[in-house]
Amino acid sequence: MRLRGFPLLLLLALVLCTTASMATASVLAVEAEGPAVTDGRTIAFSPRLGAIRVVTGRSERDVDVEPTCGQAPVQVHAIGAGQVLYRCGGVASPLPQRLDLASGETHAVPGATEVIADNGQATVPMGVSFDGIGAVGVSFATFAYHGEGHGALDWRTGVRVGEPREADRVVDLDQSSLTAALCAPLRKVAANHVIDATFWPLQYRKPFGLVATERLTLRRCGSPRRVVLSHDASSSQLGTRLVAWVEASDSTGRRNRAYAYALACGHRLSWPAASYALVAPLARSVVISESLGYLGPWTIRQVSVRGICRHAVARR
Repeated sequence: MRLRGFPLLLLLALVLCTTASMATASVLAVEAEGPAVTDGRTIAFSPRLGAIRVVTGRSERDVDVEPTCGQAPVQVHAIGAGQVLYRCGGVASPLPQRLDLASGETHAVPGATEVIADNGQATVPMGVSFDGIGAVGVSFATFAYHGEGHGALDWRTGVRVGEPREADRVVDLDQSSLTAALCAPLRKVAANHVIDATFWPLQYRKPFGLVATERLTLRRCGSPRRVVLSHDASSSQLGTRLVAWVEASDSTGRRNRAYAYALACGHRLSWPAASYALVAPLARSVVISESLGYLGPWTIRQVSVRGICRHAVARR
C-alpha cells in the first residue's frame, strides 16, 4: 500500500526543514516509484509507472519503458556506461532489463533466467539481486541461509563469472573478461565467518578502493593508509570524487543521516534523512532518496557539495 496524503506531507516537511539552510538543494521528485541511482555523472529513477527519468546536469528526459513493463512499477537498480539496469513489477518480479540510453531500446539480460533458476526469486533475504551495470557486464549478489555470493553476467552473451578467488582481483563490468587486477597494496578482505562469501564487498574505482566490513574503510593505490569512514554505514557507494553512505538511527537518540566524503581533501558533510534513505554521489553533489516506507513513494533531492574542499581549508 502506498503512503499518500498526510504521511507524504510529513516527508515533504522533513525535506523542507533539511534544505531550509541550503540554497543549493533541489527536489527532483516527490512521488517517485523508487530511489535514484547514479554513475557519477547521470541520475536515473522512475518518476511514474512505465517510465525512467534520466538527468544529466540541466538536461532531463523521460524514457518510456511501458512496452516491457506495462503499467507496472519500475525499479531502477543501476546506471553505467550509457546503460540503465531495471526491472518491472515492484519487489516481486525477478527478471532484469537493460535500457540503452543512446538508442532508447530495451533488452532482456541473457543468462539472468539461469542465475535466478539457480538461486531463487530476486528478493532478499533469499534469492538473487542484480545491482550493477557497465560497458559489458551486469553484477549480481546471491543470498542463501549459508551466506552470500557475487558474480557477473556479460549482457552481450550471457557468459557468467563468479567473484574471483584471488584477493587481488575484482569483478569489473567494463572489461570483456569481467574481472580486473587491483593496484597494490589493495586487497580484498577475507570474510571467514561467512560460509560462502570468501571476501567482504570491495568497490574499486582506481586509484581508490572502498571496503565494507563491520567498518567502512577507504584505501588508495600506493599507500598503506586506511581511512575508517564509518562504523555503522549502509548503502555505501564510491564515486569519482565522493564517497556516500547512510547511517541509521540508534538507541542513543542519533537520527538517520546521509554522508558525503570528498576524496580530494578528506572533508565530509552530512544531512538528516528519513526512515528509509539512500544516497548516491555525483561529481559535485549527492542525490538523496527518502521514503517513510520501503514501498514508497520516494522523495528525491539533489544537494550540491561545491566548495567542500575550500570549506575544509577555511576551517584549518
